[in-house]
Parts: sequence; C-alpha cells; structure tokens
Amino acid sequence: MINSFSSRKHLIFIYTIAIVLISKLILARAEGLCCSKWGYCGTGNDYCGKGCQGGPCFTTATNNTNKLLQAVIPQELHFLKLSNLILHLQLLLLLMIPSVRLPLSLLMNYCDEQNIEYPCVSGKKYYGRGPIQLSWNFNYGPAGKDIGFDGLNDLDIVARDNMISFKTALWYWMNTCHSLITSGLGFGATIRAIYGPLECDGGNPPAVDRRIDYYTEYCYQLGVETGNNTTC
Repeated sequence: MINSFSSRKHLIFIYTIAIVLISKLILARAEGLCCSKWGYCGTGNDYCGKGCQGGPCFTTATNNTNKLLQAVIPQELHFLKLSNLILHLQLLLLLMIPSVRLPLSLLMNYCDEQNIEYPCVSGKKYYGRGPIQLSWNFNYGPAGKDIGFDGLNDLDIVARDNMISFKTALWYWMNTCHSLITSGLGFGATIRAIYGPLECDGGNPPAVDRRIDYYTEYCYQLGVETGNNTTC
C-alpha cells in the first residue's frame, strides 16, 4: 500500500513537472519569445539561436518533446507509456487554449446593470471566457484592474491572450474560491462560488455529481481526504 501511494505521488509530481515545462514553451511562443535548450525563454541569439526549442527561432526548432519527457520520467516508472503521458498532457494543455462558453450563452450579456462601480459598456457581452470562464461585468472590471487590461471594454482579450486568460482564472480562484475551501467550508462551496444557481440547489445535479467525482478521484490520487461538505 505504501509503495502504491508513493508511486501515485511520484507520478503526479512528474505530471506537474512535465506540464510546467511544456506549458512554458507554449506560453513563451504566444508572447513571441524563444526558449533555449536549457529551459529559459527570452530574445536574442542565446535563446533563438542554436538549440532553440520553440518560438521564433533563428533556425527551425526541433521537436524534442519526447526527449524532454524521457529526461524527467525516471526509468523505474516502466508501467507508464510515453504515449499515454503525452495524451494526458495534451488533454490538460487544452486548458491553455482560451475558451468561451457554449454558443447559447452568447445570447446573454451577463450584465449586472445595478453595478455602478463597473458599469457595462454598450454592445459588450460579459459571458464566460478563459479556463475558469470569467463572467459578469463585476468580475471583468476588477480582474482587469488587478491584472492590467481593460476588463470592461477589451474583455475579448481573455479569449485571445493565453497569459491573461490564465491570470484571470488564478485571479478568480484566489479572490473567490481559495478562502472557502481552506476555511473548511469544503469543495461544495467552490462549486457554488463558480456556478451558483446554474448547478447548485437542484439546478443541475448531474453536473455537480461529475465535479465531485473528479474532485474525489484527484484527492485519492494525492492521498488526501476529501473533507466534508463536498456538494452544494
């Protein structure tokens, strides 16, 4: 049992390292930077010259993803096929592609007209964008103020800029959800904070159940307790 738990922790650590390394290349490319063979990103010959791994390289960049993963994966984890890991990474990295809600939501402005601090701009629709689907003018406004973009006028930047997209997700989580789960209110409180009446209080029980299932599985893989109050 101890060996199994240790292997799970080891595997999750490896996943994290690989995701960080590969996502760094993707984000750097989005910002017009080159990444050297040593893992550092920037501009100039040191980064874009010989050994450049991604971005606007002076020479054609070689795809060293397999070598990179093989380097960070210990040989004792022989049960993990490289192709399987790459598949999981691809699924996880899909989160890095700025996204928007389903087309039906485009019909909604997600505008709280009562909010005078961050008033809606005519013609703008504050529907969900980004990995955590930032919505409503009262979220876009302060997020833009803290991160450094015009959240009321140029809100589409969340759907076209990878870095800002992820910053909005982290901003929302830290300002809305983090304290809920760390204070003992439980995972269910984070569902309510993000999806509220759309899913909680009988709004969409199957969706809530799926989120709880994912959360439970991740807790199992990490070897930690789920805690109380997992539903909303």
